[in-house]
Amino acid sequence: MIQFINNKEVPITIFQKFHENGLLSNQPNIDAACLSTFNTINNEISSRFINIKYVKNNKFIFFSNYESPKAKDIKTFNKVSCVFFWPNINLQVRIQGSIKKTTEKCSDEHFNNRTKEKNILSIISNQSRETKTYDNFVKKYYKFIENYDKKINRPNYWGGYEITPIYYEFWEGHKNRLNKRLFYRINDSGIWESGYLEP
Repeated sequence: MIQFINNKEVPITIFQKFHENGLLSNQPNIDAACLSTFNTINNEISSRFINIKYVKNNKFIFFSNYESPKAKDIKTFNKVSCVFFWPNINLQVRIQGSIKKTTEKCSDEHFNNRTKEKNILSIISNQSRETKTYDNFVKKYYKFIENYDKKINRPNYWGGYEITPIYYEFWEGHKNRLNKRLFYRINDSGIWESGYLEP
């Protein structure tokens, strides 16, 4: 479930309403979004699912390892797209926008509210790097948990990212592919414009 904090823009309020409908329909993994990034050095696009934890001040926030492949992509190109799909209500939401790191305060607050087990994983995992076997990593993880009883501080290589949207598309599936597609985009004056796309 996504937490909504201090949002005022119209596209966000529409997103939040659909989110509420998804919760009422018991949509699993409702916070999961497919994030696509571009690396200008390798000239490659990559996609993966992330968990959006907050929508705060009209920004979508998730957390990651700052040394991960996605972080390396973001360093070279600060624009991303992400897609939510909630089949229980037959809804797809496409978002495009710019991305940057959150404040350290935001990262610390989220880290301190997570479980010890999740935080230990963020400390010992070299995210997306090769490992000999999965079992070896699992053993390393549980051994670390058993032997670690200190307060866990957020490592500087882990923290939040915030996406500032410039475009939304709300796709509602209907019978015979008569799909409803409502879009919002920021114009040159910084005002949200809206309209519909043909199915």
